[in-house]
Amino acid sequence: MKNNILFSKISSLSGTILFNIILNIWILESTNNDSNKLGFAMSIAAISSLISTVVGGSFSNSINQVRILKIIDLFSCISCISCLFLSHNFYVLMLLSFILNINYSFGAPITKSLINSVVKKSEIISFNTNLSICVEICKSLVPIIATSLYNLHIINLDIAISINSLSYLISFIFLNKIIDNSGKYSRVNKSINYMKTVKMIYSNREFFLLIITGVISNFLLTGYNLFIPIFSKSVLGSSEYYGYLLTGEAVGAIMGSFSAKKWMVDKKIRQERIGILISSVLFVISFLYPSFLMQLLVALTLSFSYTRYNIAFQSFIQINFHREYIGRTFAMYNIFSNISRVLSANIFGVLFSFSLKFGSFLIAGGLFFLNLLWLFYFLINNVKIRRL
Repeated sequence: MKNNILFSKISSLSGTILFNIILNIWILESTNNDSNKLGFAMSIAAISSLISTVVGGSFSNSINQVRILKIIDLFSCISCISCLFLSHNFYVLMLLSFILNINYSFGAPITKSLINSVVKKSEIISFNTNLSICVEICKSLVPIIATSLYNLHIINLDIAISINSLSYLISFIFLNKIIDNSGKYSRVNKSINYMKTVKMIYSNREFFLLIITGVISNFLLTGYNLFIPIFSKSVLGSSEYYGYLLTGEAVGAIMGSFSAKKWMVDKKIRQERIGILISSVLFVISFLYPSFLMQLLVALTLSFSYTRYNIAFQSFIQINFHREYIGRTFAMYNIFSNISRVLSANIFGVLFSFSLKFGSFLIAGGLFFLNLLWLFYFLINNVKIRRL
């Protein structure tokens, strides 16, 4: 049962990664490396995610979780096919991106809640680790393949959209295998709403701080994700480096996922934050002495640390929160994270148009001080995260 969730996730993710990479390259090539346009495209994705996460969180405790996910996959598939018959101007592609991100974010909290229903609590960290490994292997292979094939003129935007459509269809097929059992593990207390979830999170200072720092981290990481394609095109001189750096990120994430199997994640996420501190220092050095290898090292270390961070964050919410709060907790986190992404994409889009170096220093400094403050908090206050 749980393998069908994994295969469904990997299938739709593969097509989405390929589409997003080709779309980002297309935007930079068609706008002469305009960071404002790319930032606008990223903010459109975040806005659509914000809108749908609110609704998706409300459906995360539905007894028809699998049926909802199947509808999302089919609608995404049809949207991609429809786009093939329209002219590919910037605004048509932004509309497709808007629709696909609405569908993805609508389904994200539902999927995470479904994991809690299908997977035993004792196996959740192991399942999330395996899922993370598969996701990162996908992220390591697709970018380098996509950028290489694009530069060789083997694939174009139409082919990328077609592959994305097919990936959603395959995801639907895997989900279809678990529809008969969805009802029996999806019944929860429907009286739980967002206000109760907010009060529950606020009652535990450590989880509240974990979510707040996670939102700020997403703000900074969105800036970093905007930085990578711009740096590749304007400094390194080729979009192919964009694929290599994304692959480097994925390899670092795979290493982080495997390390979580042998070296357990820290419940207070201190070890992972030390790794982020080191990555932020390397990021500053990489821009003082710009080179592909230095940026690759930053991508590896930052991704390694944040993968462990995300495994810890997701697993401990699924383990320590009561069943009925899980879907809405992830939905609320995604809501605030998407607000931060909208702001980040536009702010850093403008900053990078004036100075790529200044914007990168802000990202590195923000990551450094955010995680340093977290470490000081747990050093000064000997606290334990309690179950909610």
